[in-house]
Amino acid sequence: MHVTLDQEQWEVGPGTTLGEVLAEVSEAYTELLFNEAMAAIVRENLGVARKAEKTAIALYSTGKGMYGDMVMIASRIDKLEAMEQSFTQKRRGAAARLLQTAGLPHDTPLGKPAPYADSPPLSRDAARKAAVTHGQEVRAMELMVRRMDVMADMAARMAFPDYSLGLSYFQNLEMEPMAGQSAMPNFAVRPMGPGAAPSFASENSYIRELRNARDAAAQKLDDMRNRMAAMADQNYADYLAASNTASAIRNSTIPKARNAYEAALGSYMSGMGGFTGVLDALQMLLDEKMELQDAVMMMRMARIMLDKTAGGGAHAAIGSRSQ
Repeated sequence: MHVTLDQEQWEVGPGTTLGEVLAEVSEAYTELLFNEAMAAIVRENLGVARKAEKTAIALYSTGKGMYGDMVMIASRIDKLEAMEQSFTQKRRGAAARLLQTAGLPHDTPLGKPAPYADSPPLSRDAARKAAVTHGQEVRAMELMVRRMDVMADMAARMAFPDYSLGLSYFQNLEMEPMAGQSAMPNFAVRPMGPGAAPSFASENSYIRELRNARDAAAQKLDDMRNRMAAMADQNYADYLAASNTASAIRNSTIPKARNAYEAALGSYMSGMGGFTGVLDALQMLLDEKMELQDAVMMMRMARIMLDKTAGGGAHAAIGSRSQ
């Protein structure tokens, strides 16, 4: 779903914007994808373990293997099956949360989740700029400062009106002859209504207080922009760290773990290695793939936090890259 920056500022509830709801939906969807991926990883590892079990049974039947090997792999399979059930249950919980967050009925059918398109920020500067210009808190404070500017200007105009517009502001006009001249109108102006001319001391005090409050709000706005920029920097750094970790695991660690498992299995089948080495390599392969999903989820959550910090403005700094 694509929305504009202005649309993300729409209020959909008391103190809740559309952008915040979309961020919550993204978090729930990320959790759903994470548990879906974890369950798939365990199922894949379970399939490898069952093949290893067949190998252990075959070697035992020929007298080349040990009964304990079959016991160990059977125990490992039981653990993997329990782990798969756990992630499947967590996946159901994440799906329920997603429906609730999206405001959909709890019995709404969900199809297979679509692949997540991970789109990284193009640059740190773009993320910082978006955070200090499009953040919801920043925009609200900017509006407050502008309103206080208008209030101060209006108060100044009311305290010092332009009397040159005409004498209709005044009453009780007196006509007195001027020295050396015949009687002719001479306007001795008195303020409107009884009493002395009004004092503007109270108005001046109010205007000063208003402008001081405006300056304080402007300083708070500057502090807020600095804080939002720092948050954007941190979110961006978290994203890059998780992205680099995911790339290293995907491109280097997992291929090495897969090769290590194949080597351990070959060594076991040739009688040169024990079955414990196979189990250790199988566990390492599982651990590395799970660690990859942890890094991918951290990367996606950092991206969501970056977009929340930028008030949706991070969309302006997004490229497109699918994981």
